[in-house]
Amino acid sequence: MGTVYFEKDGGVSGFKSFIDREGKDWIASYLPPGPNGDFRGFPNSVGNFGHAGRDSGSKTIIVDGKTEGDVVILESSNNTFTFQYWFFADHIAIKVLKSKGEYNFLFEGVAGGTADAHDYFVTADGKKHIPKGEFWDFTPEWFYLGDPKSKSFLFLAKTPDDKAPNENHRQIRPGGEHNMDLYSFGRTGKEHKYKVQGMSGNEHTVVIGFAPSTRTHPEMTMMIESFLAAPFSVGAPPTQPWRGALLNQSREWYSSIEARLMADTIIQGHSAESLTPPAVVFLAHVAQATGEKKYQKSFKRHLDYLISLQYPSGGWPKFSPLPRDDYRSHVSFNKGAMLEVLYLLRNVADAKEPYRFVNRKQRKKARAAIEGGIDFIIKSQFRQNGKLTAWCAQHDEKTLEPAWANADEPPTLSGRESVEIVRFLMANKNPSPELIQAVESAVSWFKRSSIKGRKLDEALDDEGPMERKLIADQSAPLLWARFYELESNRPLYLDQSSVFRYNYNELEKSQKRTNSFYGTWADSLLNEDYPIWREKHVAEATEASTVVENEGG
Repeated sequence: MGTVYFEKDGGVSGFKSFIDREGKDWIASYLPPGPNGDFRGFPNSVGNFGHAGRDSGSKTIIVDGKTEGDVVILESSNNTFTFQYWFFADHIAIKVLKSKGEYNFLFEGVAGGTADAHDYFVTADGKKHIPKGEFWDFTPEWFYLGDPKSKSFLFLAKTPDDKAPNENHRQIRPGGEHNMDLYSFGRTGKEHKYKVQGMSGNEHTVVIGFAPSTRTHPEMTMMIESFLAAPFSVGAPPTQPWRGALLNQSREWYSSIEARLMADTIIQGHSAESLTPPAVVFLAHVAQATGEKKYQKSFKRHLDYLISLQYPSGGWPKFSPLPRDDYRSHVSFNKGAMLEVLYLLRNVADAKEPYRFVNRKQRKKARAAIEGGIDFIIKSQFRQNGKLTAWCAQHDEKTLEPAWANADEPPTLSGRESVEIVRFLMANKNPSPELIQAVESAVSWFKRSSIKGRKLDEALDDEGPMERKLIADQSAPLLWARFYELESNRPLYLDQSSVFRYNYNELEKSQKRTNSFYGTWADSLLNEDYPIWREKHVAEATEASTVVENEGG
């Protein structure tokens, strides 16, 4: 990809140089004109945090002491921020672990190694621009920089999308000297005095890297979207780019040459076995918009294959083709895997956009598959001391019992995945008594499993890296654990050696930094979605509640 020179001593942290394969430095903080080169850097956030030429009182450590391999992780902290920098062979991802107030990601540099009038940037819609001001909002939030003389592009991308301003500005010094170009997420241009606004909290991630300038815009789109979908994965999977913005375009765009080229890569470069549901959805959009038989035929082939993967028990494996003697053959709710299939099939069965071209025979097959999937969900709901509760992130495809995944993912009740399962069940228009009972039972479990008066506190320890601790706070919002022990319902934590722990504060710091053991996942379900659903199905819900009470004795 290229070479990064990262300053990490003397209270300084951030990119000082970013050098492409030709040896051209796209930041070049040490180059003229005059003293202005030291403005350059990345990510150049508030209070000079992340600026290679400014002291922000930050300390930087190498996480786990690892300086080579598939990924190297640096973590920089001061009293206001903690950023993690994940260096991969093909991109760099920055994760915000701690923040106070609003902040931005700002790239100040020179495309192709020198500042000249022909430097440009390209947005996700394929349009080329010369830096001149600010975008108040554009979606999706990514672009890439170019220089007509360079053999590289530099791409910048951020997730999730928001309404924060996005700056693009060409700095011309007195005498007409072009010093650098500025690009940011979360900062206005000079028109509004470079105000930082719109980004706060710890949800934002930014990705940066180089790519050959021989790549077409569709190829850049696929690559960048793949990194946004899995920014902290080694070698982002080729099917990931079909998520996100590519599934929310206009019908006109899906009939464009760009969209057709992407759909052609599905037809020509992917077997049915290698394609995920989001890619199948993208193909349907193009098939519907163009009306072309080749896209419709390909979609139907992939849909048939997806339905054929369903187990007799009603669930779907997480991976295809099926691995042998491996947890990946289990039915997985992890990160919405099975629900993703069911939502696709439901939209097909209901002849919603973009599936109106699908014939009745396939819609009927989709409907039958959905019924099997719902049956699996209802039957796999775990009974704890005789009461129906929630679901595990993965279940055995034959016995339907909770099952192991990775070494630190035991068979437990999931406080995260179960939320989306309940939402899927509530979306059924004509719920059966069994489905209503499943929802009511899960909601009851969420209510009695909530964690009150506790919050995750984030602070720096004596060595510099961020330390997360679970502390008392009676004003804190309700929390739910990711893992609950099957029989005791106690929050459970595992390390990579599969050692069971019941005290969050005893976990290794690196585990607490990289895993979400707690969250407010069920809050909006209980306070917004469920009351509306229950009011609509009040008679059935009352009947189901009576069944649950009698069942529990």
